[in-house]
Amino acid sequence: MSRQQQLLRLLADGGPHAEPELCQVLGLSAGDLVDILAELPRFDLHIERRVDAVLRWHNPTTVLHGDTIAQYLQASGCEINCRQINVVTEVDSTNSFLLESDRKFFVNGCVCTAEAQPRGRGRRGRPWVAVPYQDIMLSIGWRFDRSRPLSGLSLAVGMTVADVLRRYGVEELGVKWPNDLVWQQRKLGGILIDSRAGQHDLRLVAGIGLNVASERRLSDTPSQAWVGLAEILDNNVDRNRLVADFIGTLHSMFIEFARVGFGPWQRRWEDYCVAQGKTVCIGDGTSDIIGIVQGIDSEGALLVCDATGATHRFLNAEVTLRLQS
Repeated sequence: MSRQQQLLRLLADGGPHAEPELCQVLGLSAGDLVDILAELPRFDLHIERRVDAVLRWHNPTTVLHGDTIAQYLQASGCEINCRQINVVTEVDSTNSFLLESDRKFFVNGCVCTAEAQPRGRGRRGRPWVAVPYQDIMLSIGWRFDRSRPLSGLSLAVGMTVADVLRRYGVEELGVKWPNDLVWQQRKLGGILIDSRAGQHDLRLVAGIGLNVASERRLSDTPSQAWVGLAEILDNNVDRNRLVADFIGTLHSMFIEFARVGFGPWQRRWEDYCVAQGKTVCIGDGTSDIIGIVQGIDSEGALLVCDATGATHRFLNAEVTLRLQS
């Protein structure tokens, strides 16, 4: 945990804290503390610093903490070693952090979550813009046998994340093929799958970007409205608990997927698909198809029936799906 995160964890109770006491607890000099405070505006964090050398964070959020996440996981019975959980202040991409990590570290269930991700990516290389210290940027890695078909995995991840959020009380939440989490036609989050082939296995990373904050932001899809989890639930979100729930549930899902494949999730897809039975426009912008969504096949491909009765199959995530009014 960085010095910045340590300081913010102490200030997260929202109360007044004397600078000399903070320095003593954290083992900092007065100059160190000033340097840390000078970094915070870059993350859009504003700490009140009074003339009597007292600090106060008026609108604190939950600061991510690896040991706290591990405690939640252990309480739920998930067997993930705390050393597998990387909580970093800032990283270009949590997915890249895991894919580029040492091979010995990349074990099933290895995790990276960050407070800030200035170069986060969405689908088709679009930027994913997140609010530092408020949103969730999480990646979990898994090794799969190269002979095992992984078609439909991104949909299974999306449905699994939706299951967790539904347990938190997020009703009317669905998945927009292939990887968006949507609430009342507004984007709540997204899934990004990256992989790297080895000699005998495939290193796969599932990245989750979840809007938690309610502040205005630039979307990775400018034409699409967005929503934050805090607005839906109308309360503060314990990000450590939520991250732990994502990790534990995905851990179980990966084990099951490796054993039986996509079948169980294909059968449940209609319960999540926001476009099921609706008219959509889908394509790459040059050869679009307008039709009615019929569902998905055993590989997770979207099936769309056009006006002539012909069914079109879309498996390439490079196409864009738009609901028609």
